Amino acid sequence: TGRRHDGAELIDRMWTKAQHESRFGRRIDLLTLTMREIEAGLEGRSDKDDLLEEFFALGTVQRLEDGSFIERLRNGDEVHVPA
Repeated sequence: TGRRHDGAELIDRMWTKAQHESRFGRRIDLLTLTMREIEAGLEGRSDKDDLLEEFFALGTVQRLEDGSFIERLRNGDEVHVPA
């Protein structure tokens, strides 16, 4: 279109959009894949349930019964990541 944009403003907009998509748009994919890998690594262990309980107790993410997640942010807010 021939329009000019301030480089810093353009990069900031792109960065903000990419962060939002990473944080929310694809977050469930990342959490689901990560949990699959963790559970596969624990398969066959008699203490699997205890280890998963400790894993979630130490982290900022909690898995809900429906397969979705709650993530606690640094500022104390909680974000629901739907399945």
